[in-house]
Amino acid sequence: MNNTRDQYLPVGIAYQEMVYDSKGSPCDFIFLQTNSAFKEMIGLSDVPIVGKRFSEVMPDIQEDIRQELIWKFADVALRGGTRIIDVPPAMMQYPYKVCEYSFEKNRFWTNLIYSSNEQMPPLQEMNEHNKLKLSAAKSEENYHLLLDNVSEAIVIAQDGYVKLCNYAVEDLTKFSQSHLFSVPFYEMIAAPDRERMRTNHFKQMRGEREGSFSRFRIYTANGELRWIAMKSLRINWEGKLASLNFLSDITEQVRTEEALKISEEQFKFIFENAAEAILIVQDYRIRIANPVAINLSGYTERELLHTDVHHFIYYEDRKGSLQIYRKQVNSGLKHFKAEFRVMKKNGEIIWAQANGVAVKWEGREAIQYFINDITEQKKAEDALKASEMKYRLITEFASDVIWVYNHTRQCVTYLSPSIAHLRGVSVKTASLMSLEETFSPDSLSILRRTMAQKLPTFLEHPDVSNTFICEVQQYRADGSLVWTELSIRLRYNAAHEIEVIGVTRNIEERKKAEKSVLYLSYHDQLTGLYNRRFYDEELKRIESSESYPITLVLADVNGLKLTNDAFGHHAGDELLIRISQVLKEESRTGDIIARVGGDEFVLLWPKSDETFVEERLTRIHHALLSANSVNHTVLSVSFGWAVKHSREQTMRTIFTDAENNMYQHKLFEGNSMRSKTIKMISNTLYEKLPSEEKHARRVSKLCAAIGEKLNMDTNDINELRMAGLLHDIGKITIEENLFRKEKLTESEWARIRLHPEKGYHILKLSNEFMNISQFILCHHERIDGKGYPLGLKGKEIPLPARIISVVGAFDEMVTDKPYRRKMNQEAAVEELKKNAGTQFDAEIVNLFISDIIELNHK
Repeated sequence: MNNTRDQYLPVGIAYQEMVYDSKGSPCDFIFLQTNSAFKEMIGLSDVPIVGKRFSEVMPDIQEDIRQELIWKFADVALRGGTRIIDVPPAMMQYPYKVCEYSFEKNRFWTNLIYSSNEQMPPLQEMNEHNKLKLSAAKSEENYHLLLDNVSEAIVIAQDGYVKLCNYAVEDLTKFSQSHLFSVPFYEMIAAPDRERMRTNHFKQMRGEREGSFSRFRIYTANGELRWIAMKSLRINWEGKLASLNFLSDITEQVRTEEALKISEEQFKFIFENAAEAILIVQDYRIRIANPVAINLSGYTERELLHTDVHHFIYYEDRKGSLQIYRKQVNSGLKHFKAEFRVMKKNGEIIWAQANGVAVKWEGREAIQYFINDITEQKKAEDALKASEMKYRLITEFASDVIWVYNHTRQCVTYLSPSIAHLRGVSVKTASLMSLEETFSPDSLSILRRTMAQKLPTFLEHPDVSNTFICEVQQYRADGSLVWTELSIRLRYNAAHEIEVIGVTRNIEERKKAEKSVLYLSYHDQLTGLYNRRFYDEELKRIESSESYPITLVLADVNGLKLTNDAFGHHAGDELLIRISQVLKEESRTGDIIARVGGDEFVLLWPKSDETFVEERLTRIHHALLSANSVNHTVLSVSFGWAVKHSREQTMRTIFTDAENNMYQHKLFEGNSMRSKTIKMISNTLYEKLPSEEKHARRVSKLCAAIGEKLNMDTNDINELRMAGLLHDIGKITIEENLFRKEKLTESEWARIRLHPEKGYHILKLSNEFMNISQFILCHHERIDGKGYPLGLKGKEIPLPARIISVVGAFDEMVTDKPYRRKMNQEAAVEELKKNAGTQFDAEIVNLFISDIIELNHK
């Protein structure tokens, strides 16, 4: 290099941030970073200035000059770009030019250079430090050392070639300096940007551009495409025009800008295509409104924006809506829902439902409203009220979740706030969750399989409608699963990436209902066992199955009707439930138990032969015998079974064989069980009403005595004795408290008068007691035909019933009752005589008085 002073080109570099006053106007700036050259050129080489304000560093500058310079710097700091500024002579001893440029809002760079070599400070006027620096700068090596102390990449280009650069250029381009000096500078610029940069350079060299700021792409030595921001100045270099260039890598900034653009497009798509009117309100003013809101109100977008939102609300509803708005703003309430009337531009008044969500808008608190026109709904409600019809309020609409998933990049790019209602997680949390954390394993498989089917069609025909629906389960915040319905559509975004746009709806209740319906369609509602429908479908499967042997067991409950008649159908239901529990407890995995009729069950046992069946049925019989009884009845089941050994045997034949086998067992087991049950019923009655047992035994004894006096044969006397003992068995079906009351209502007497019929129905089911059931039915009939329940008279009434009528009445009269004191025997006899021939058989009365009572009296 020449040893002339113009070879020395010190460049001062500083990085600053603007400072604003309370009104938002620029008033100062702070130094964030400087190089040593900058401090030397402003005469503060030994003074620390980083972190200090401009007004602190140079306090002697006049206020108007300093403020003018601050406003010039602020213009570039706010708007970006590059600007060349001449430093006023009043600020510094020597003339400088300042190149200002900015990549980020409110922060900017300045490059300070001497505006004329002739006006550079003479060496003798500099301090010793500066003299040493100028002396060192005369050598190539020290000149490069000066450049390399600057953090920016610096290039001096002349005649299309790099003449000088620092090591930061090597880091930026990955090329060595020898390579950079050997090839035209423009070869490093990407082809699409090359001609534009060449044109800008020539304009600058011709003086048509005092300074320039450019963005372009370069290919680095390893083939990577990078974005570069460059500030350029025209300088004199070794007697010829050249450009001084400052380069910065802005690749990540460009990518961020592109991602922001995509996000804005997605927001715009959802915002403009939403089914609801959407408003963002801040400080009571409408800041943004979607097309639905404009159509709903009838106002133009310009009329809506920046207008007080309550101006559009009907005056009677304004106070309430203002209170809700203030409550949400002041209390930090995240969500609210309100209904109010809205005045449209044409004067029409409509009802609106607003869902409010607290949001941030441009860094400050705001409220986002989702508004639906519910005018028709309100009209329907008013109509129902006007006609005084019962109705229930329409449940509040739970907004569906709108979402966008970038299939190309495998990430969620948008989620509406209603995700919190559906899954109990925030938008941020849900967006960061993987698909495995969002969907159950089975649901994720369904989604991936469906996408694999739909994606090829979309790629081939992207403009054809491709909406499809999936039902899947998603995880809630607490780990539980919720059923949802996804309505999905595929599309390309602005970056030509595949996006999945969807709407998610909560269908948990619908799935529960479907599950319940499906369960009830195949299960017996009372016992929970399989029902006849399931059994019929299972038979079809078994017919084509090769799983042999398979045993069909038919089970018929003994005494169900008897239990129903004695204790009511509720007791019968309990009997069926208890028996079904025993059958389930004794079943194996793979067994099928179905209730196919009122008292019939079918058991299907796969891989079971004759020997195994006998063994299992014995075990079930023992379990039934040892089980707790229901209402003191016997748990008794008659079984019949048959085994299918081959495909040639039909299940219809197997069922018939099992049914015949079951009826054979029932002939032996049924009567015995019913007799046992009747005895248990009697015992139960006596436990409930102890006086009934004494009454029954006295009547039984006296009836037998009358039979002997009438010379009846032994069998008839025994039947008469048993009829007397069981004549009031029907009382088991009547509430026991009625027999303890002192006074009964007519309806309560009617209940008690039912006991002969109830007793008849209980006893007729047993072969042992069938004959006496007719006597029990008629024991309250009267000779004059005014008795009950059949109204028989005279000899139409069976003799045993006439005997029981007399004896039973006498014993009742001489026994204390809750509603009266007992009579003495003489009074009771007089009562019998008084009613002989009308209520009682006169012959029986005379015989009873003369031969039974008097005999016993003696």
